[in-house]
Amino acid sequence: MDCDLRSTFPLPYCGYQFSLSRDDKGIDLSKFDSISFDLDYEGPGKRMVRFYLHSFEPGRSTLQDYMSQKVTELTFDMPRQGIVTVPVTILRTAPWWIDMRNTPPLHTDMRIDNVTAIDLLIGAPETAGQHRVTLRSIKFHGKLIRQNNLLLILVSIWIVCALVWLANALLRYRSLLRSSSNRLALLSQINSALELETRELAGRCISTPSRAHSTAKACATAC
Repeated sequence: MDCDLRSTFPLPYCGYQFSLSRDDKGIDLSKFDSISFDLDYEGPGKRMVRFYLHSFEPGRSTLQDYMSQKVTELTFDMPRQGIVTVPVTILRTAPWWIDMRNTPPLHTDMRIDNVTAIDLLIGAPETAGQHRVTLRSIKFHGKLIRQNNLLLILVSIWIVCALVWLANALLRYRSLLRSSSNRLALLSQINSALELETRELAGRCISTPSRAHSTAKACATAC
């Protein structure tokens, strides 16, 4: 990008604009942690770069008025060559936009969850002359899983594992209890059968007193 900035302009600037949406449905950039700018900048004066994010806010922004979209800004000095990386947390709602829109304090918070356009501008009253910018990339960096979400996932996994272990333990104890009940029932049946057999044998011995000596002896032994 080649720019001829002249001091006769009230606000001399030039820049890039990247449109991300044609309607009120933008892109959520709030999940990213940092932004990196890879560009070369040649020109007189300070190499100041202004970075703007335009966000559509339902209930406050309209498609008919582009400037009704909230403007979040970042201003930094760029070296002639290299990459500058800045954290997203230093982005702020542009003070000039707050004044221009007479925005109440409750609505001046920084929001980038519905970004419809990105601007990258250069220029200031004291930077008249020829400027050349070669922009290679603007990158947003973030983690696939944020720390809070990761902790929530780990706690959820721990709870699920604990519940599975408890369910298995309950099933195992229930199986042991069922086996013990079956053994007790079987022993009760055996005892009942032995008691019945004992009563029958005892009755048989009492009802045959005149049998032979060997039979009586056997009954007495059995009794």
